[in-house]
This record gives sequence, structure tokens and C-alpha cells, in this order.
Amino acid sequence: MSKVTLRETPSEQLIKQASDITVKDASGRVFTLKEPDVFAPFALVKVVGAESAENHVYMGMILPLLYLSDIDGDPVFLPKSEREIEATIRRLGNEGVRTLRKAVEAHFGAASEEVEKAEIKK
Repeated sequence: MSKVTLRETPSEQLIKQASDITVKDASGRVFTLKEPDVFAPFALVKVVGAESAENHVYMGMILPLLYLSDIDGDPVFLPKSEREIEATIRRLGNEGVRTLRKAVEAHFGAASEEVEKAEIKK
């Protein structure tokens, strides 16, 4: 059986780079967003565990983190622990979280009914 290797063509790489979204929060920080790898949500569920993964409000609140590629050019990686999730949320702060959520909804169509309900309750 032959081995199949998939590679992106230069054109596909340029299209992917062009699809990166940049947004600014109120404090002037620049966030770069890109569509996460298909495996990212599965990895996030593994990090938070089955009980937290079943909490749709919680997952709706943290899923936008998967789209965050960098903050002011400083890379942001897929969280590997609850502590890393919390650290990223703290780093973003209220304004950053709102900006990220709105940008993900606007550019990637990842609006979540649970997140909207949670925002209304604030």
C-alpha cells in the first residue's frame, strides 16, 4: 500500500494567510484570528474533560479561544491545560474576550446561543 502525503500548494498557503483576520480591542491590542485545525475542538474537549465538555455554556465561552492565533504578534497556542485556558482569558480581560467573541461570530459564523444567553445575563 502506498503512503499518501497531503501538502498545501503555494496558492493554498497564500489563501490561508489571506483568510487570517485581525481585529483591535478598545485598548489597541491587535488580535489575529484564523480558523482552527479540525482537531482543535477535540483537543480542547480532552483538556477540559468530559464533565466540562458537557457544559454547553462553558464550552461556548471558551471555543472562541481556538481562533486566536496571536496577540500583538505574540503567538497564542492551543491550551494544553485548564490553567492555560484561564491564563489566556485573564490576558484578554473583559474587553479582549468581548472583542474576540464578536470577531469570531462576525468572521467565522461561530455564534452560540448559549454564549448569547450568558451575555444577556451579565
